[in-house]
Amino acid sequence: MLINSLKAHAFVCLPANVKTTITLQKPDTTKPATDTLRKNVDTLATSGDDDEKGIESKVDYTADDSIRVETENKKAYLYGNATVHYDDFDLKAAYIEIDNKTNLITAVGMPDSSGKIQGNPVFKQGKDEMKCEKIVYNVKTKKGKIFGILTKQNDMFIFGEAVKKDTNNVMYIKHMKCIPCEFEDAMIYFRASKAKIIPNDKIVTGSLFLEVSNIPTPLGLPFGFFPNVKKEKSKMGILMPSYGYSATQGFYLSNMGYFIPVSDKLHVSLYGSIYGNGSWAIGNAGVPMFTYKTNYKYSGSFNVVVSQNTSGILEDNPRFGAIRDGDALTKVYNARVTWTHTQDNKYDPTIRFSASVNAGSSGFGRYNNQSASTYLNSTLQSNIAFTKMFRTSTLTINLSGNQNTISHNVEIDAPQLTYAVNRMYPFKNQAHTNQNWLDKFYIDYTLQSKATINTADSLLFKPSALSAIQYGLHQSIPIGTNISLLKYFTLSPVATFQQYTNFQTTDEVYNAKKDSINTFIRRSPSVAFDQSYQVNLTTKVYGDYVFKSKLLKQIRHQIIPTIGFVYHPDMQNGNLNFYQHVQTGIDTTTKGHPGIYTYTSRYANGLFGGPAGPESGAVTFNINNTLDAKVRQKTDTSITYKKVAILQMLSLGGSYDVAAKQNKLSVINLSARTSFFKNVMGVNFTSVFDPYKVNSDGTRGTTFQYDQDGKLARFTNCNLSVNGTLTNAKIKGLENSKQPFSIGLAYNLQFAKTYSVQPGDLSAATPASQLTASQNLGATFSIKPTPMWKFDIRSGYDFKLNSISYTQFTIYRDLRCWEARITWVPFGPTKQYMLTLNLKAPSLNTLKIPKQKLWQDNL
Repeated sequence: MLINSLKAHAFVCLPANVKTTITLQKPDTTKPATDTLRKNVDTLATSGDDDEKGIESKVDYTADDSIRVETENKKAYLYGNATVHYDDFDLKAAYIEIDNKTNLITAVGMPDSSGKIQGNPVFKQGKDEMKCEKIVYNVKTKKGKIFGILTKQNDMFIFGEAVKKDTNNVMYIKHMKCIPCEFEDAMIYFRASKAKIIPNDKIVTGSLFLEVSNIPTPLGLPFGFFPNVKKEKSKMGILMPSYGYSATQGFYLSNMGYFIPVSDKLHVSLYGSIYGNGSWAIGNAGVPMFTYKTNYKYSGSFNVVVSQNTSGILEDNPRFGAIRDGDALTKVYNARVTWTHTQDNKYDPTIRFSASVNAGSSGFGRYNNQSASTYLNSTLQSNIAFTKMFRTSTLTINLSGNQNTISHNVEIDAPQLTYAVNRMYPFKNQAHTNQNWLDKFYIDYTLQSKATINTADSLLFKPSALSAIQYGLHQSIPIGTNISLLKYFTLSPVATFQQYTNFQTTDEVYNAKKDSINTFIRRSPSVAFDQSYQVNLTTKVYGDYVFKSKLLKQIRHQIIPTIGFVYHPDMQNGNLNFYQHVQTGIDTTTKGHPGIYTYTSRYANGLFGGPAGPESGAVTFNINNTLDAKVRQKTDTSITYKKVAILQMLSLGGSYDVAAKQNKLSVINLSARTSFFKNVMGVNFTSVFDPYKVNSDGTRGTTFQYDQDGKLARFTNCNLSVNGTLTNAKIKGLENSKQPFSIGLAYNLQFAKTYSVQPGDLSAATPASQLTASQNLGATFSIKPTPMWKFDIRSGYDFKLNSISYTQFTIYRDLRCWEARITWVPFGPTKQYMLTLNLKAPSLNTLKIPKQKLWQDNL
């Protein structure tokens, strides 16, 4: 329908629910001039040549109630849930007016029967959408005036009393109210008299104040600056620091930073901290310096932190004023490097590369404590691994390191190479339905090489550390098969051949003058080999116990006995030169004072060790037990029986060496494992018993304990651990509780029998023994009583020291747009508290209001 084709002084009424397309063309220039008494048109209207052109694109519009068109004034009036579409412009409102002369579209809400305004305009242009009370928009110039605006800018809501919108979609807002989250009814927000919103860039305001439920607060800034970037994009900007005062560190700015989005694949976060007493830090232990990600390939992060912690006192000097006393000051430098790298499995299934690096100075955790895990972790582990999978083999190259921050010992394996050939079945016949022992005959091959340095962290980068590097190579070829015997037994013979190449061997010579042994380390390649033959026979035995009880139907006892024989030839043969027959002393109790000799391995200090030693023929035995029960369960439709594990494992094992000259029987190992309450709590128990008595000097004797006191074996040590985590999800009826909770317990108990021997007093047949025990309990508790509150407690108790271990309380409060967190460590070397109030929005979460007492004040 063309408005220009309608007769003058006429209007057309269209029925409801009509969708109409009109093309507004150039107006008729023969019409008389506008009345000079008419008021000026709003500056949003187009004038001059633009007015002559009119609206040239199609305008689609609908209305549920009615549509009225005035041809003389070139206006259209839309009533009841009206919509207008023009290019990328979409508008919905209870009432919309279209004016072709001025190119203006006006939309407002309408009162209902109760007088309440309904159908306020909803304006959308491109991806931007906003709500308002009234809008006047020029579709030609794309400028507009908006009243009572509500618009969402990324993760923030913006309210404005009046807004002007220019051709670049930049909005100028009067009396702005900014809610920095995704809740329109949030009670905490910012208020500014004026603001400017630049799409996909930033929001700049005048004087900015914080309000709570329309109540102004004195908290404010002379101006406001908010990033306004889509989540998939990032903008360069300042990262807000924490600030405060410490009794020992002085005034400080902590973790002030700058964010640099180098590209979509690489982001850089630069942090620094400075303290009034001279302490400083470059980097943030909790935030990576570099983060990178390439879709479908790899991702990771890298961080470096360097710090100087200064402690000391200020001396008064009448001439120069307060100066730092150089003798009293202590400066401690620390550093830590972390790197994580993960490869996407879709990138290349045959290649794997991963990295987990955590290395640094031993004092970093003390002087740069960021969390409980940082403080409690005394071992730093690093590993960089590259794996290449071929059709029949796999190559792995590792660079690994272990650092103990308490003993200051560092062990680095760089590199460690492993080449493993897939298990080969040279005689396997694919046509056989039932495979025989020849089909199951297999050969494995593994090659390992390694270079290792083990030294103190203070000597790691000194030239002397090079002399501590060890090299080694190890090859292993197991050959075996499985044989079924009498249908119920399985026989597994295995022959293993090994080869050792060490670049460090040890020779020992007895020094008769000093009655000591001189040790010589030779750094030259030396090759040794070893071999062993083993056969195991195993089966399964079941015992069923049936009950007439209505609750318990059956208990099944499964026994897996295994008996084996391991033969190892004599590698102490002098012709092989793997062992030395070394004199270690003189027997002064025997006539003639003969020498005391023993065999020592030349490869004892090698990376992979060496041949095992004397001939042995050990009969091994192990009995593994499990207990399961069938418990009756009644449902709405039937009765079923559920399998419940009573005892997951009870194992008893040892060996008897028929070739040994003495102490043929090994220690006896007894262990058990089970769980309770649907795997909520797990119990593990291990213990060791020795069948031989102890000598007067505290060493293991050669006669049985039974011959001394009638006991089969003597107790040496045991360990009991109980661990469990109970959550509401594991309790019937509380799976969907509105107050979710979690309770974690970890209890550990150790017993060990030790013997005290007085020097020079070996007259007692058995030395005095004592049972030493250590036990500790760790506990965690977390509860969310309401959707907005959360409480966490972490603590423990050391029964031997009679003291409470590391304890931390955390209270979290969700304030919708904001979040508050209180962390309190009430005692110990890391005693501290911290109160933090910060915005939750990802683009604004660096805006914090901290109040804290630094744990460094305890140093």
